[in-house]
Amino acid sequence: MSWLLPLLLLVPACGAAMIWVVPARWSRYVAFVAASATLFFAVAVLFAYDPAGSRFQLSVSQPWLPAIGANWSLAVDGLAVLFLPATALLFLGALVALWPDGGAHPRTTFSCLLLLLFSLLGVFCAVDLLLFFVFWELTLLPIYCLLMARGVVSNAPAVSARYVLIMLAGGLPLLLAFVMLACAQGTPVFDLPTLLRSPTDPATQRIAFVLMLIGFGLKVPLVPLHTWLPQFALAAPGSLTALLVGLKIGAFGLLRFALPLAPAAAQEWHWLLAGLGTVTLLYGAVGILSHSNLRVSLAYAPCGAGGAGTGNPDPARRAGRGVLVAQFFGGDWWRHAPARVLASADGEHRYSFPGGRCANHAPVGDRCADLRTGRRRHAGNEQLSR
Repeated sequence: MSWLLPLLLLVPACGAAMIWVVPARWSRYVAFVAASATLFFAVAVLFAYDPAGSRFQLSVSQPWLPAIGANWSLAVDGLAVLFLPATALLFLGALVALWPDGGAHPRTTFSCLLLLLFSLLGVFCAVDLLLFFVFWELTLLPIYCLLMARGVVSNAPAVSARYVLIMLAGGLPLLLAFVMLACAQGTPVFDLPTLLRSPTDPATQRIAFVLMLIGFGLKVPLVPLHTWLPQFALAAPGSLTALLVGLKIGAFGLLRFALPLAPAAAQEWHWLLAGLGTVTLLYGAVGILSHSNLRVSLAYAPCGAGGAGTGNPDPARRAGRGVLVAQFFGGDWWRHAPARVLASADGEHRYSFPGGRCANHAPVGDRCADLRTGRRRHAGNEQLSR
């Protein structure tokens, strides 16, 4: 069954390439077939995984850069195997949301969706640190193109460029941590199972842990590394925002790489993880209640989910994993569904959130109307007063 993972990655990649071959009006159908086939193979991987077996299963490894000890290594463990069908299902929902309107460039939209799906599946399946980093950075290209093509505000190009630059900067400490861990073995080794069997010295673990915490924390996002999120939520369409906040790859990286590869540092600095998780959880709740824009308020919800998952420093416990998987399967997507419905109904992208600042001005009976459009708030108050 080792052919399942390569086939799982091959399906969306081939679908993205095929979109540029067929007529533009067929691009959405090709994307739907590719996403559905990806979901089918992801579920097949889930059923093929044996919880009573070894940690890493369905392994496949081929030489890639033998001079530096990097291989094309794919495998799934008990955490990654749950994220595969969740990712495919999330993208299928995004595809359905974009179905009525592919925009002015349908080929770009749907091919970038499949390319992003391919990159994220690679993030969850890669067990070579260098290969994981390549897939990690590859996710930036389709996100940038999608925001450029489907942005809903005039400064969408500036927001997309800022997002890419911030994430590229966050990838530098991550790459440095991987190189440190690989070179600490004498001969460079990027294979995750090998590194788990031979942990490095505590001093190296501390430095690598801090670097990985910065790199992965930027994607969670952890406070104070969250500043890119509100602007992105305003500039991106609802489906892209739901994809970005629904993909818990930052917390996944912490649970799969940072904690197992630096266990001594994680135990020593468990108070730091608990503190960051608590602050992020509370900050997300405050952000939801303090903003009058519905989309921005919903964008702060991942801070709460990421904070709840990060606050569990023990990689052997399943509480943090359960929170992340539960949020992944539907929480963030269905939180952004009302925003997309309201945008379709009103043609506007600004909404008044009943728990935000507009709650101080609108009576209780009028707060439901605020969800439709912020411009009708004062008119509604006058009608109620009459």
